[in-house]
This record gives sequence, structure tokens and C-alpha cells, in this order.
Amino acid sequence: MAEEILGIFPGFIQDGKGERGYLKFKGRMCKMVFTTNRLIVTDDKRTGGNTFFKPAPYYLEGNSLDSILDSASNNVQLDYESIKKIVIEKPLIENWLLRIYVTDTTSPEYTITICAPNNNKYLREFMDFLRKLSPTKNMSFARLR
Repeated sequence: MAEEILGIFPGFIQDGKGERGYLKFKGRMCKMVFTTNRLIVTDDKRTGGNTFFKPAPYYLEGNSLDSILDSASNNVQLDYESIKKIVIEKPLIENWLLRIYVTDTTSPEYTITICAPNNNKYLREFMDFLRKLSPTKNMSFARLR
């Protein structure tokens, strides 16, 4: 079966373990592309803060897997089997975060900001998508408040 895109969601991927630069986070706007085989995190070429402050799931029209893979050289590509754990959490006075654990389950390899604290609709859509996906891919998924 050919690899297919199951869902695309915007976010902000942090460099390193989420270190802060002077007055800002180090990182870049991204889109998380969930396929039948893997998670791909690639640069988001859309402009404007709206993609971060009021994110919405992408619609799949106009997004082919080949065009996504060709769009950036610094894509993160993770086969679902390599993901040990996924955690969605909201630390005190911060945004909702997606933490992806690959090498072990004590320190996340990737941290992606998924939405602001008050964006319940987007958070619910994202979590519903992950709940449907995680059992089929044998991923551990947890939500922490």
C-alpha cells in the first residue's frame, strides 16, 4: 500500500530541548504531517502570525507527500516504530506542547508548541486525531495538564 497523508497540523518546533534565545524561543513555524508510516515535521511556508495564534488543521487538497518532502531540506522524519512516547502537556503559564520521545522515555527528543492555552477547539481536534492514530501505530499517548 502506498504511503498516504492522514492529517496535517501547524505548530512551532523548538530547537534543541526547548531552549530560549534572548527574548524569544529558538525554533521555527512547522507543519506536522502524519502519514500511514511516519511523522514528518517540515517548515511551514505560510506567512503571518495567524498560523500560530489561531492554528487550524490543514486540508489535504494541494498537499502531496512528494511536494512536502521536497519543500525543505531540514525535515524531521520519524517512523512510528521509533517513537517511544508522545505527551501533550501544558506547563504552568505556557502554551500546549507536544513532546516526542525517541531514544528514551525520560527526555523528549522534540518539543513542538501546538497551540495557545485558550484554543480548546484546535486542541480537541488535534487530540482526537492522535487518539485515533496512536492505537494503530502502537504509540503511547498521554495528556498532562
